[in-house]
Amino acid sequence: MFRNAAGSDTGKALRWWLEREAGPWLAERASRNSLLNEPASVFANREAGSTDILHEYFVPRARLWDFAQAARAVIRRDEGNLLNVTVRDVRRDDRSALAYAREDVFGLVMLFVQERSVAGEERMQRMTRGLIDAAIDVGGTYYLPYRLHATAEQLRRAYPAWDEVVAAQRRHDPHGVFRNGLYQRYAAA
Repeated sequence: MFRNAAGSDTGKALRWWLEREAGPWLAERASRNSLLNEPASVFANREAGSTDILHEYFVPRARLWDFAQAARAVIRRDEGNLLNVTVRDVRRDDRSALAYAREDVFGLVMLFVQERSVAGEERMQRMTRGLIDAAIDVGGTYYLPYRLHATAEQLRRAYPAWDEVVAAQRRHDPHGVFRNGLYQRYAAA
């Protein structure tokens, strides 16, 4: 049921109804969480023409509804195929230079199904940038290690200490031995 809901609003509505209404009746004492305690391979995308993409956004608790409304508009506009959202309670991080939780926030992990094509990639990039803007607009951030679709301006708005981190990295590693795709994409931008 999980995988069959991809690409179908009716399938997604039916899945949600079954999980919410029929699940407790069918499972008796088993919770939805215990039923979903399966290996990830059970839920894997085996379609050659698509792939699964994770996004994660961190939004202040008081602004969750505002972000959800903006995200809905962006996902619909860009024809995103959202399969699942997990909401996590994320505590404030006062120690990291590039903290994604500068206050207690909700982390929304979104699972999208993306068509493997140039058009699918363009839609995903446009949607990602729209979702990043939605998170920033409510005082939130996005998870840096995922796809590098953010603009340099979005990165700096979400992570104001970025330039300081890059400067420190250059001081401590002047030969650029320790670098990754994130650094290579945005350090000079």
